[in-house]
Amino acid sequence: MRCLSREPRGRPADASVLARELGPGTERPTVRLDPATRVLPRRGGFGLPRVAYLVAGLLAAALLALIVGMAARGDDGTTPAPREPARIAPVPAADDPAGQARSLEQWIRDHTKGN
Repeated sequence: MRCLSREPRGRPADASVLARELGPGTERPTVRLDPATRVLPRRGGFGLPRVAYLVAGLLAAALLALIVGMAARGDDGTTPAPREPARIAPVPAADDPAGQARSLEQWIRDHTKGN
């Protein structure tokens, strides 16, 4: 704690003085209270390397993706022909903003489901 003194006179003058203060003293060496950690033998899985597990996982994921893709296609395995988009007439033009609003309102009512 002497190194952290607020007053410079209380701190060691240089590193050599600090080294002498920290050098071998009368303190006894530290005694370990708990037993040393022992290294356990490595457990192997089924005797296969990690790469084999990685390859098996990738194959399982590919198989799952294939099954989901086949299920999403339909019952007979064919995709339906694309339908022609519905033809919708444009909103009728009007001369003033109020007329445009009424035309748009009527167009939305005519072209929404629920009518």
